[in-house]
Amino acid sequence: GVHTLLGRAYRKYSRVIFQSTYLSAAIDPRGWDAWHYAGQEQNFVYVEADCRGPGADKSKRVPWEKNLDPRDPSLLRQFSKEVFVDQDGWIANQPTS
Repeated sequence: GVHTLLGRAYRKYSRVIFQSTYLSAAIDPRGWDAWHYAGQEQNFVYVEADCRGPGADKSKRVPWEKNLDPRDPSLLRQFSKEVFVDQDGWIANQPTS
């Protein structure tokens, strides 16, 4: 019976993206919380894209969660492993043991 949120606003311009993730039944149906920044939800970028599992049902999510147009993946692309995390190729260049 324990539920957890996907995220809560830690700062005024909070941003969290879950992509291609399995979300268990432990996810609170609301998904997100504005926490100390209620009334500033337009500044948040909270996104779920291509998630699966019992916690991925978005029918009861907060109304200010962003819904991306699947024909325009630019937001997701800018935070992809290749662009955001490994932009200078350091992951591919790690020595293997």
